Amino acid sequence: MNVQIKKVNKTLTTLLCIFIQKNMKNLKDYLSFIEFVYNGSVHSTTNYLPFKIVYGFNPLIFEFDSFTY
Repeated sequence: MNVQIKKVNKTLTTLLCIFIQKNMKNLKDYLSFIEFVYNGSVHSTTNYLPFKIVYGFNPLIFEFDSFTY
């Protein structure tokens, strides 16, 4: 198996384990978020965000500290 594929699988497995926390029932609630986190992270092979490669711009990320409640 390709080393790059192994790295992707390890990263996605780690993210899944963090968010689903042994409760597979909530997996569907987190898949979009996990996809966003993965695609919004700089990858070592390209030094770019996969989101930017696909769409041509960085995803919008909100800083919650800047909001007033």
